[in-house]
Amino acid sequence: MSAQMMQMLQQAVGLHQSGKLAEAGQLYDAVLKQNPKQADALHLKGVVHMSMGDYKAAEKLMQKALKQDKRNPAIWGNLGANYLGQKKYRQAIDTYNNALTLNPQYAEGLQGRGISQYKLGEIADAKVSLVQALAIKEALPQSYYHLGLLYKDEHDFDSAEQNFIKARSLAPADTDIILAHGVLLMQMERITEAVTVFESLYAAGLKTVPLYVNYARCLMLQGDMEKSKEMIHEGYEAHSANDRVLSLYTLLDKAPPESSVFKALEELYTQTEKNSDAHKRVCFGLARGLEHGKKFLESMPYWIEGNAVKRAGIEYDHARMKAFYESVKETFTPEFIESLKGAGRSDETPIFIVGMPRSGTTLTEQILSTHPEVFAAGERDHLQDVLQIKDRHGFNNKPLVEWGRPLTNESLKSWAESYLQKLKRDAGESPYHFISDKMPSNALFIGFIKLMLPHAKIIHCARSGMATCLSCFKQDFTYGQGYCYDLSELGDYYVWHEELMAHWKELFPEGIYTMQYEEMVNHQERETENLFNYLGLDVPEGADAFHRQDRDVMTASASQVRQPMYKGSLDKWKRYEDGLDVLHKKIAHLEPSLEE
Repeated sequence: MSAQMMQMLQQAVGLHQSGKLAEAGQLYDAVLKQNPKQADALHLKGVVHMSMGDYKAAEKLMQKALKQDKRNPAIWGNLGANYLGQKKYRQAIDTYNNALTLNPQYAEGLQGRGISQYKLGEIADAKVSLVQALAIKEALPQSYYHLGLLYKDEHDFDSAEQNFIKARSLAPADTDIILAHGVLLMQMERITEAVTVFESLYAAGLKTVPLYVNYARCLMLQGDMEKSKEMIHEGYEAHSANDRVLSLYTLLDKAPPESSVFKALEELYTQTEKNSDAHKRVCFGLARGLEHGKKFLESMPYWIEGNAVKRAGIEYDHARMKAFYESVKETFTPEFIESLKGAGRSDETPIFIVGMPRSGTTLTEQILSTHPEVFAAGERDHLQDVLQIKDRHGFNNKPLVEWGRPLTNESLKSWAESYLQKLKRDAGESPYHFISDKMPSNALFIGFIKLMLPHAKIIHCARSGMATCLSCFKQDFTYGQGYCYDLSELGDYYVWHEELMAHWKELFPEGIYTMQYEEMVNHQERETENLFNYLGLDVPEGADAFHRQDRDVMTASASQVRQPMYKGSLDKWKRYEDGLDVLHKKIAHLEPSLEE
């Protein structure tokens, strides 16, 4: 290379590094005019094109550069980054591997490979690549960011936050990282902190779909319904054809068939891929819009289609779940309970509120939270953590005979102490007499609860199966509940749940209080008194105004519990009756006989 060409190339690199891409590109062209095969100029001109979003042109230039210099890991690395930008993740991984063969200590190559593996769902490999990258070079904010996303997906929120904080320290202006941290805070139920993050991004001028959607959701969870609606309205004005915005709009506000929101969803229905999350959201939005127009039966095909998309994308083994339920009943017999009587801890702090999702667990906890001696902790994973039966899809529904973990006096006492430590930490320093844990799926583990914590209160929330199951079917749960997205599977699960609850009540006839949702709605004063009597507490002043409680609610019932008791919802499922035949045939025999 001549001295003049070398000088031009160095000058071009300087301009490139200072962000003057157009001027750098002109000098790379000048070098290539003198020598069309100059590898560095081809490579770096490709990087300029990639920086400007022209991935195709960049790819061609980098491939030409590799024909001249196949031993340069930087060219392979930037070509990998180019494929990553084009979402060609498999090609990106292969290309990064070529770079790493030449230079195993190439941290950016490990990072790019890890990000590509994460995008493909190769979680274990992604974790290895990203950790290796950081072992070589600590100042890689994208590695910390993607490790944070990975841990968040696994519901390891503490590890996720540690990585997001590190990423933010290295790239304090990166809005993607800040936004992801805000979403994590929301999932960790630190709503005030999450709102602060979203407010700061909004004030700084960020007006993206993820910000509008997550900010609106966070405000809803905080109970600020008016501001939540304002945020999604503004999001709609800015992104009127986005499926996430449109679907959330129908959840937060009315969007009947004659509305522009509904018409936009109709257009998206034909445009979105039939098996995509976007299509699922569009179907749910259309279903809600038809409900807003009181076209309940017409909404059912959209609910069914949206749920079918959701079901196809999740791991849920229906037969294995049935085996798990059967194994619980087979394990917890009167003889087994008697053999371990007296184990555990005598602490009476916990109140376990259990039942099917959408059966009134949130309402029950909201009512209990009106008493100054009750701390409402919300849905806690602590019991599942202690028993080590939780994975990224919920508890790992292995039959108990496959656990290989003996139930002994020592293990039950150890589990009880660990659970109490976690639960009391949630309530902070305040001296509450009771702390409620309203994880509905704890119904599966009442046998463990009664052995671990024999004096703990257990409240079973019961509701019409048709109303409960329809409400579950209409929820797009963010985590777990894999049985909710097919009416036949949902009906089976409800039957298993009811049979197990009958089993528990036979084993512990004095140990479980049933709160019947319909009775609470029809006879609020009487049932509220009965509920507090079960706890040995007087009915607090203001118990009938539970909807005014100033607390964050992290469930699908967040908006409902902000309203007074409403009787109109009791028979709402009958509006859909003709579309629920599959469900009705399975569970009609379990419908409660209610007092008039």
